[in-house]
Amino acid sequence: MAFRDNTFEHPAMAPIVDPMAAQVARGRSLSHVLADACDPSTASGLALTVVRSCAELGGPAASPLERVAATLRARDAIRQEQRAHSAQAQMSARVLTLVPIGMLVLLAATDPNVRSAVRTPAGVAAVALGAALNVSGWWWMQRIIGRPR
Repeated sequence: MAFRDNTFEHPAMAPIVDPMAAQVARGRSLSHVLADACDPSTASGLALTVVRSCAELGGPAASPLERVAATLRARDAIRQEQRAHSAQAQMSARVLTLVPIGMLVLLAATDPNVRSAVRTPAGVAAVALGAALNVSGWWWMQRIIGRPR
């Protein structure tokens, strides 16, 4: 079966293909096996949906699979572009989060007035409030930037 033979060339497909090939070997039709395995929201599911359509309807599978490959390459290019565009925002978020912490540590290490001010109740409250605002700002920036999927 060509479907299973492909796993020798591409071992990463074995966890997906081997269970389906075992079901076909037990007598289930390929189109029924593929219908259960297809999830078009994933890359492998999209390819399996095309293979299932070709198995049910017949005809050459090369052209539809090429279009699926083009679609997956386009999705990957969009994902990479999103990462590139969000890199500056991610760096800004890191800087805006770490610079206040670094400045407090530097000032506390070098200036006795800062050390004595931080030890007072008002200083502790100011540092706690600053830390809370810093954490909430970091969280807010992460929500705005988002993580590429």
